[in-house]
Amino acid sequence: MAKTYSINSYNIGSPAGTTCGNGKSMLGILNGHGSNIIKIWRVWLYPNTTAVTGVTMEFALRFLSALSSGTAVTAVAHNTANVAKDLTSITIVTGGTATATNTVASFLVSSEEPLVSGAVNQNLQCFYPFAILWDNGVGDSNVQPLTLRNGQGLDLQCTTNSVAGNFDVIFEITVE
Repeated sequence: MAKTYSINSYNIGSPAGTTCGNGKSMLGILNGHGSNIIKIWRVWLYPNTTAVTGVTMEFALRFLSALSSGTAVTAVAHNTANVAKDLTSITIVTGGTATATNTVASFLVSSEEPLVSGAVNQNLQCFYPFAILWDNGVGDSNVQPLTLRNGQGLDLQCTTNSVAGNFDVIFEITVE
């Protein structure tokens, strides 16, 4: 079985969540390892905000050829016995400088703060089942995950010219 990791942007900075912004790479990963292959199985995005009048935000899931700068993010192993060498030469950052090659998909999401009582439809995206943007863990072995070989990466970019709110981003990956 491949070694599985979660990459979470939500523990970066204060308040929690990654502040959105036009052209900002919310979370990115670049495989610089000569032989390891990274597979992206799931991507989640949900608002993590208080007292914000939300707007409709657009995000793009993009393949990359370069990723630098930003704030480093540590991948969390699903099995603590996974050895750290699997992540050697893999760059994981939020707010990095990314060079995109192709857009996989784009998504519209409200940046409205989540409500506990009096919730409206856009607040449903705060629950994990509804906050998933990309899911290759569908149980169909004919569907390939997004695959990153040496020199390839993936990020989730905010493409809307607004800073209304913070978002949590999670990538679930395997390293083979």
